[in-house]
Amino acid sequence: MGPEIPAFFTNSDECADLLSKAGGEVDDPMWRLPLVESYKTALKSKIADVRNVPEGFVGGGAITAALFLEKFVGKGIDWIHVDVNGASRDKMGEAQGMRAMYEMLRLRFR
Repeated sequence: MGPEIPAFFTNSDECADLLSKAGGEVDDPMWRLPLVESYKTALKSKIADVRNVPEGFVGGGAITAALFLEKFVGKGIDWIHVDVNGASRDKMGEAQGMRAMYEMLRLRFR
């Protein structure tokens, strides 16, 4: 995604719409990526309940990471995972999506 626009994943269309709207309002755009159901097979393990690093699965690393995290959220709970770029534009780092997330929470819980 690069240093300008972080990707996010969510199980809630309502949260996605609100986060996208909030990001636009505070000039902190974010882009929703899909939770691809078929990628869940990459998390299967012969030993553990779930794998956190898919074996032999090429691509979709951000998606499989979000699907892994989803396993630890209770049913019926809305969640958002923001996948930020590790590179920054300056030595102080980049707070990608923080203004958008704050505005989304402010709008949702005011």
